[in-house]
Amino acid sequence: MASVLTQRMPRDRIFYAAVPVVVAALVFAGFARSWFLRPFMEQAPGFPELTPLIAFHGMVFTGWISLNVLQPMLISSGRRNLHRRIGPWAAGLAALIVVLVPVITVQSMRHGGSPVFRQIHVFLAVNLISIFAFGLCVALAIIWRKRAETHKRLMLLALVPFLGPALGRIPAMEPLIPLGLIMGINLPIIAGIAFDLITRRRVHPVWIWGGSLMILSEFASFAIGTLPWWRAFGNWCMQLPI
Repeated sequence: MASVLTQRMPRDRIFYAAVPVVVAALVFAGFARSWFLRPFMEQAPGFPELTPLIAFHGMVFTGWISLNVLQPMLISSGRRNLHRRIGPWAAGLAALIVVLVPVITVQSMRHGGSPVFRQIHVFLAVNLISIFAFGLCVALAIIWRKRAETHKRLMLLALVPFLGPALGRIPAMEPLIPLGLIMGINLPIIAGIAFDLITRRRVHPVWIWGGSLMILSEFASFAIGTLPWWRAFGNWCMQLPI
């Protein structure tokens, strides 16, 4: 048994380090014009003004994606103690994201939504449900941080909500809508299932239950966003002093 685990460790380390890098690359491509390369690019119509709050939001999200690239690399390099010391800071950053997203979403609704979602009530549903899913994944990953197999899969699953806004801003993705966009958003889930089947011949419960609920929440958010009671809730949100 020990020899099997030893043989599996290099593959695991490569996979769990590679997926966040791919996600980071897609996030960079999606937000290059509106954030990462904004000072060097002419802005397309529809991109919001870079207010201090939006800039802070961008820095927090950049920090989160960067930490998700760094943390698996620390494990791969054997620096587990540093990985653990960074953990509480990562948890705080995740909590900040959960607070920031609703505030930014409501402010964006007042200006017509985002370049990806012009239907502001659907935009609200997608953002609130996805950030709840993100927060739940991170919270469970913290609770089960000593169960490495569960923890690392939950952290990958928590990356899924970041891919929708990023891929929706990449012009090359438009011809692939809707199937290609759905598959792209759920890349960590698809990759995680495939990796488990190849290396273990079975799929971990995180992908079975967590992955299924994540995908279900994506479809549910679009349906909920069109309901009358949700529209009323969205209108109420826009009156909040935030």
